[in-house]
Amino acid sequence: MNSNKYKYILIDGNNLFWRSWATNIAEVILKDEKIYSGGIATFISRLNQLIKMFSYLDDVKVYLLFDNPTSTIKVRQEIDENYKSHRLNKKHDKEIYKTIEILIRILKCYSDKFYIVNCPNCEADDLTLPLIKYLKISNDVFSDKVLCISNDLDWARNIDINIHWYNFNEVYTIDSFEKEYGFKPNDNKIKMYKAMRGDKSDNISIGLPYVKEDTVIDILNKYSTIDLLIDGLNISDYSDSVKKKIRENSIQLRTNYQLVDFSPIENDITEYISICKKRIGELKIWYKALDIELESWMKSKAEMQNSFLIQKKIKRVRS
Repeated sequence: MNSNKYKYILIDGNNLFWRSWATNIAEVILKDEKIYSGGIATFISRLNQLIKMFSYLDDVKVYLLFDNPTSTIKVRQEIDENYKSHRLNKKHDKEIYKTIEILIRILKCYSDKFYIVNCPNCEADDLTLPLIKYLKISNDVFSDKVLCISNDLDWARNIDINIHWYNFNEVYTIDSFEKEYGFKPNDNKIKMYKAMRGDKSDNISIGLPYVKEDTVIDILNKYSTIDLLIDGLNISDYSDSVKKKIRENSIQLRTNYQLVDFSPIENDITEYISICKKRIGELKIWYKALDIELESWMKSKAEMQNSFLIQKKIKRVRS
């Protein structure tokens, strides 16, 4: 794994929450509403692990990017009804969004190093590039470094000399991405690749099935858009079987290409950034309401002593 430490960490908040909720579905009822407290607790635990793993703790800024409930997910579902449909389980839809809303409120009082970024009608993916431009990361060897965290391939479109991508398995630089995928991680090549290969994280169907990877990479190197590929088939040198596959899947390819495009934001990104501030009193109220165990740094001396006595008592009972 990459050994770099990063000044800025950008995290796909919705993506990390879904991963957390999938492993801890504990719930509480709060004001007659079901809240997935297990997902919140696991999210915060994993967030702290990521920060510890990839930063110098005293010198880090963590930007948590969230989809808006009225985001372009709905707009993109007008293009393809299956877009992210695996995440929008109607049975849990209301509870999930309410839980994420509370999670954001908790994060806002959790740490001075946190920043929440969300924008009406936008997904987290759409906010990455404007945010990175705002951070003014240069290609200078002494520049601060950025780590983008999401298993969504869209986030790889930001990779640059001092901007890396972590998909929860591997940290990718320009060179390591090209070695693994066979092409450089620029914006349009990733759009083309996702259009042809689909994306499980967004439930985007494979656009060009049963076509070898080396042919897909060759297409990436020869064509800059899906329309140019489809419109230029008659003069291309691909085999008849490949041409047939492209023609048969032309609608899906064009649909996918629309789905993977970033949506522009209307205003300056700073209008969508909320600065967080550690407020232990408020944080403890949330933890107790959600039946989440207080972290040690949140506890007073009396609470720490009480926890110690409880642990000693439990040990005696077990013995």
